[in-house]
Amino acid sequence: MGFFTNRLIWLGIAIEWALILAIIYSPTLQKIFATAALQPSQLLLLLICPPLILMADELRKRIVRQTPTVVFEHPIQNIQRQ
Repeated sequence: MGFFTNRLIWLGIAIEWALILAIIYSPTLQKIFATAALQPSQLLLLLICPPLILMADELRKRIVRQTPTVVFEHPIQNIQRQ
């Protein structure tokens, strides 16, 4: 499966972006939601941070997969009955 094969996901993301931009930049929706237009630097930050978080999470998952798991047994279960 390729990265762009799930069209419904991409449609959902596009609709989400359209709604977010409408809430931020539409004067009527700005009044309803008490929002203000973002500065270009803020928009740039919004474009940079999610990929960084995604990469950090993928790195975390790789580390977890490569780390041997340790199974702790409950001490009460290890008591031998006489």
